[in-house]
Amino acid sequence: MSKRIFVIAAMLSGVATGVAVSAPTAPTPPAKQQPAPLAKAPALTKQQSDFFEKNVRPVLAANCYRCHSASEGKVKAGLALDTREGLLKGGENGPVLVPGNAEKSKMIVAIGYKDADLQMPPKGEKLSDKEIADLTSWVRMGAPDPRSAAAGAAKLTGLNDKAKQHWAYQPVKRVDVPRAKDAAWVKSPIDAFVLAKLEKSGMKPSPAAPKEVLIRRANYDLIGMPPTPEEVEAFVNDSSPNAFDKVVDRLLASPHYGERWGRFWLDSARYSDTSGEEKVKKEDYRYAFAWTYRDYVIDAFNKDKPYDQFLMEQIAVDHMPVSRQDPARLAALGFLTVGKRFANVNDQIDERIDAIAKSTMALTVACARCHDHKFDPIPTADYYSLHGVMASTIEPHEKPLIGKPTPGPQYDDYLKQLADLEQKNRELYFDTVKEKSGEFRSKADKYLLVSFYGKKNMRDEILERNKLISENKLEQDLFQKVRPTQQQFFIFGPLLTFAQIPPAEFHTRAKAVLEQVVSGHINQKPIDPIVVATFKACEPSQFKSLADVAAIYGKIFKDIEPKAKEYLEACRHAKSTTVSGFDPGLVALANFPTVIEPAPKLDTEYLKSILDTLPIKNNNAYYKFLFPQINELNLTHPGAPPRAMLVADSNNPHNSPIFIRGEVQNRGPVVPRQFLEIVAG
Repeated sequence: MSKRIFVIAAMLSGVATGVAVSAPTAPTPPAKQQPAPLAKAPALTKQQSDFFEKNVRPVLAANCYRCHSASEGKVKAGLALDTREGLLKGGENGPVLVPGNAEKSKMIVAIGYKDADLQMPPKGEKLSDKEIADLTSWVRMGAPDPRSAAAGAAKLTGLNDKAKQHWAYQPVKRVDVPRAKDAAWVKSPIDAFVLAKLEKSGMKPSPAAPKEVLIRRANYDLIGMPPTPEEVEAFVNDSSPNAFDKVVDRLLASPHYGERWGRFWLDSARYSDTSGEEKVKKEDYRYAFAWTYRDYVIDAFNKDKPYDQFLMEQIAVDHMPVSRQDPARLAALGFLTVGKRFANVNDQIDERIDAIAKSTMALTVACARCHDHKFDPIPTADYYSLHGVMASTIEPHEKPLIGKPTPGPQYDDYLKQLADLEQKNRELYFDTVKEKSGEFRSKADKYLLVSFYGKKNMRDEILERNKLISENKLEQDLFQKVRPTQQQFFIFGPLLTFAQIPPAEFHTRAKAVLEQVVSGHINQKPIDPIVVATFKACEPSQFKSLADVAAIYGKIFKDIEPKAKEYLEACRHAKSTTVSGFDPGLVALANFPTVIEPAPKLDTEYLKSILDTLPIKNNNAYYKFLFPQINELNLTHPGAPPRAMLVADSNNPHNSPIFIRGEVQNRGPVVPRQFLEIVAG
């Protein structure tokens, strides 16, 4: 189990969250070193803060803090880069940053290696082009920086007693409703709290609003639209004591109530009809079924669904019995799936952790991706506990139906158009396989040889590899996918075994390997009879290098060409998901380097799942097929049935290690999948 359900349980354990922290003034340095006072840090927009946290702080932490961090006691050349104050102050050689002017900022000059005497990070550890571009953009936008040396005194970082006693992490408690003097003014318990506070301050409530004003306020608050003249007149003329209650009940019963108030949740859930990227691999940038999540939220508000149930369904409804009783509830998982898409899986996980934490707890847990949270008691280990939960969660290719299709002309037309597009995709698939497998078999010896050259990064091998590619016009998308594996030992056992012989010993050790091959087994592992028969016809003297072994495989693949084409056509016209009547060895050889699937298996979702196996130029397989057109059909056709953008548990759930400073290659201890320790214990 991915443990998503346990995340919800911890969220709903009665703990209120949302921290307000004030920052006391930093200590004043000795008078003789007193610098000019820094301007007060301007308030940052959400976009500025997000840009800094996503694109600037991780780069500084990973590349600069080891030498320029006041908190770590490493301030080379007097320059501290881990606070806004330190960055603006500069070091022994003066300021390094001119907000708004990247060209005059020494920091940008240094990271761009534009000055031979000023290059940072040093020792040839130049930042990537993207990192340089991000830092340059940041300086040009005025170097917005939320960090502060003064804020350190208010930190709750660390799971200590101070953090645990903070009001935001205490269980919600029921309190007595205060008694107000003007009891007639009180219409609800909330009124009692408001009035008690007013009376304590010696104040009185404002006069009651006229009825025309009251109904207008109620309408705008509850459905976002003004009342009609008829509705205003009816309310003004209604002298019953519950006249306003009737107005409120009518507005709450309106479907516009869910549309109005669902909007606030959808904003928190970063709802979008698109992925934010037009060319994310394997995805059309438009979500065909995002609307099913939108409608789920609207319906939840209109039905006054309890918040705990609302929250549980959006993160783990697939673990709840209600999803089997009412599959339409699966649309709730759009909460996790309608966000922006990233090619990097860890960025995708970060996006989901960020969405869950901000929308349900008002916490920026994503800060702990690279370091312990600077203000809240969220250590990096907590972030990677949640990382393990999300890493153990997948998006199935098949999106389940959550509503019965409506029979009729529109649905029939949808099915016909879908079938036509899927048939064209099948033809494109078989044409691609025919072209690429034919190209491979015509030069199999060269492709196989290239796959073994250059792996050890030896100069002579790399030169030989490049020569083979150039002279034989080998296609890059093919030679990147043809290296045999141990899983294919049945076919490629001889080649893999010969490849282990050092070139200098080849002529002396080849005979022993050949004897094993012609026996039909290598180290007790069976070899396909077609391969054995071809090697039996060879003399030991033929084998002077790996190129001679590859040449034998070249003959094998050329010999099977007619039967391989016959097998491909049988798969193209198959009526079931299996094809019989062909020798297993032939099928194994025909399925290299591209597995040939029988036509009935090749529906849209299955085709998407095997795109990586297809050798297509620039790995742009998604756009070779008609997937965008199918997405358009599902998005716009009135007969298209609704489906859920759901998630499911991975077949291989696992815990994540801590990525030290957020660097995936710099791994620390593995942490268990669980919720934030300050909440869940």
